[in-house]
Amino acid sequence: MVVDQPAREPSRRPEPEALLVSVVVPVHDALEGLDRCVESLLGQTHRRLEIILVDDGSTDGSSGLCDWYAERDERIIALHQSNAGPSRARNVGLSRMTGDYVTFVDSDDLVSPHYVERLLGEALDSEADCVAGGYSHVSSGGDEPPVAKIPTFSFPEAGGIGPVRRLLVDADLLGVVAVKLYRAAFIRRYRLFFPEDIWAGEDMCFNLTAFGLAARVGWVGESLYSYIQRPGSLVNQPLGPRTTGSRLACVRRVSDYVTINYPQLDRELTYYRTNALLSLINGMVDEGVEPVSLWHDVADELARGREAALANPTIDTKAKRRLRILRFGRAPYLLSTHLYRLMTRAPRRSEDNSRSDAPRSGGPASPAEIPVSSAKVSARPVAVSGVIVPLAAQAVSPRRTSGFVVTTGES
Repeated sequence: MVVDQPAREPSRRPEPEALLVSVVVPVHDALEGLDRCVESLLGQTHRRLEIILVDDGSTDGSSGLCDWYAERDERIIALHQSNAGPSRARNVGLSRMTGDYVTFVDSDDLVSPHYVERLLGEALDSEADCVAGGYSHVSSGGDEPPVAKIPTFSFPEAGGIGPVRRLLVDADLLGVVAVKLYRAAFIRRYRLFFPEDIWAGEDMCFNLTAFGLAARVGWVGESLYSYIQRPGSLVNQPLGPRTTGSRLACVRRVSDYVTINYPQLDRELTYYRTNALLSLINGMVDEGVEPVSLWHDVADELARGREAALANPTIDTKAKRRLRILRFGRAPYLLSTHLYRLMTRAPRRSEDNSRSDAPRSGGPASPAEIPVSSAKVSARPVAVSGVIVPLAAQAVSPRRTSGFVVTTGES
């Protein structure tokens, strides 16, 4: 005899007002804009907040301002550490958070009053582990109109190949942790932390892992965050050898991870690699980054994927022309770059005004323009055993695989 099973009751949506959202803010010599940033967080329509200000060895008075805010509002926690970089500061914040969800805000930026409310609402509506919204680049002097980047996809999707594919073809939007919201239980389950050996591009590594492991990823199609562009801000940090090497390491790490776990995204990976590396090498030309050997390291990395890039229809003609010129060495590339800019009167670093390793040459292609293989894939990375864990989260005997650390035991 067949017995009818009782219908399963739908999961009850928690009341947003009852949920605590942690906001981690790394702070380093940000006295000029820190007060505006914190005030924009205190003005949120969602009131249940835990604002964690992590002073990363500031020497300009930011440390004292963090303490002043912590004394003024019980929702604010001030932590202090010696200068170790934004990855370490965010990891410290993650280790101290007690919220149901967590988001990250940089200390010289501003957020909309509805920033938390909108992201949290989408997370609850779609039952997503990660949610991404849009942002705007805003000049500090107000002399240029804001430039917005907003997700055009209006429905949540399962984590894994879909969100990772979007991340690779639009890293400028999705490759940063700003204007993202993550379920805290999800972060703890997979022990997600930022790689502390990378000082630039660490956002991309974090989101690549998170988007691959999430059960669902949701999108909010509006600008909720303002990147304030001013001299000395995080957006406009000079390259220098350390930052250049770190961005190169990020591209290599992302390449290894995607090659292992998503081989069917080869075309999307080529698109990301080519544009990120060309953006990096052009920034080195603009700023005269030394040593020359570092320039050759980036050029060699481009050369390894050159034939695939030249055959990739989603990479624009301008980028392919640069790849062909690179075959002849550094001097011809420098000469052609300077001649091109003289003829077009292009402003310096016009292609490198964002903090991520995004595709900037010709703009990101629409995801619809890059077909995804119909091969069956898992919703989780399966090429390595165990859980993918960045350097800060090692708990059991670790081993390295393609730049990430994986554990062979249960998490």
